[in-house]
Amino acid sequence: MITLTPQQEQFVINYTTKGEMYSNATKSYANAYDFNLPKKDDGTVDIKSNDYATCNSCATRLIQSASIQKRLQEIYLAMLNDASIDARLSEIAHKGNEANSIQAVKIYNDLKQRITKKIDITSANRPLGALSDEELERLAKE
Repeated sequence: MITLTPQQEQFVINYTTKGEMYSNATKSYANAYDFNLPKKDDGTVDIKSNDYATCNSCATRLIQSASIQKRLQEIYLAMLNDASIDARLSEIAHKGNEANSIQAVKIYNDLKQRITKKIDITSANRPLGALSDEELERLAKE
């Protein structure tokens, strides 16, 4: 495991946990380093504030650091398991078409050999026992 400061670890946790800060480096940084980002009257974060600019700049540098990248990779790899993929597949199945996510699930399933592909070998309507060894070998190579 990579050794990070408590604030850096909190940043990574914020960034990788579903919720308001998920995949948002600026908000993850603000939370981890105790910045209160000012909000506009409508309740959204004021992206023109000095605190937002500071958090955005610091978060950009932090997320590019090798130690943070390694820790993010550790977390993402730990999150990539059969249960999480099955949950994502279930979510996709219930919420609609997401071609890229479905393709990723298929690739993951192939890599983990979770689905057995059936291969249809035709013997030209002849029983396999009636074929010669050479014919069986040829069919197996096709």
